Amino acid sequence: MREHIDRFKTFLLKENKVSSYEEMYKLITLYIKETLKSDKQINEYVPNSHIAESFRDVLIYLELENMYPNEFHVEHQTTGEQWTKEKGTEYITNTVKSDYHILKHLEGDEYFNKELLKQNGISEIHRVYQKLRDKHDEVRNTMKIVNLHLSDYIMKHIVKNDLNAHKLKIK
Repeated sequence: MREHIDRFKTFLLKENKVSSYEEMYKLITLYIKETLKSDKQINEYVPNSHIAESFRDVLIYLELENMYPNEFHVEHQTTGEQWTKEKGTEYITNTVKSDYHILKHLEGDEYFNKELLKQNGISEIHRVYQKLRDKHDEVRNTMKIVNLHLSDYIMKHIVKNDLNAHKLKIK
């Protein structure tokens, strides 16, 4: 019996795969709304608002990836300063190859799924939250690396709270 349930879940995940930025954005927004709408506490140790904030963080980086596709996926130029005793301060330009994918990881079978949300509700929200909390999770770790490597591009948006994802009110 358990085998049939697992096969059905796999089927649902593959059949309801989201493949575009807009679709994924709407789906994550739905997860946030359902999380905040729930009267029952989803995780006994964490308030629902924190779970919604975790989903919004994914939404923020998804939006940033959409805004800066070259910086997230291909070679780009970075400029900086280098100081040496002989020459003093000199400006240098480096070519950097980036390969940071948020949408590509979310498109997989392991994250947000509309049908599973409809069927399982709170348990589905909890499953995705636990997946994103795992220290080996690809999306979580990609977001951390992007913070370090692409800070020149993304920090201005994160500090100013000027993204569409920031407009989602989480209480």
